[in-house]
Amino acid sequence: MIVGRALGTVVMTVRGPLRAPGARDLVASVEEALADRPERLVIDLTGATALDDEGLAELVRAQERADAHEVQLQVTSRSKEILSRLDDAPFQVV
Repeated sequence: MIVGRALGTVVMTVRGPLRAPGARDLVASVEEALADRPERLVIDLTGATALDDEGLAELVRAQERADAHEVQLQVTSRSKEILSRLDDAPFQVV
């Protein structure tokens, strides 16, 4: 995972699969990013190759943590397969 920061936005770029067991690291990275009090957190799944149920659950947990810190969370991807997994997700997909 690559983390970049600019103008009140933190962008977390995921490369490779977002699935168990590695998906659990996502929330820890989100917590670390939220400590900087950004206005917005973007999780970029453009480089993600797979998203399983555990990965999706971790994205939901990331949304919960962002809500607790009053930070807008956005998730982005170009993969039709991953976007279809995000259809009913409780976060903003852009």
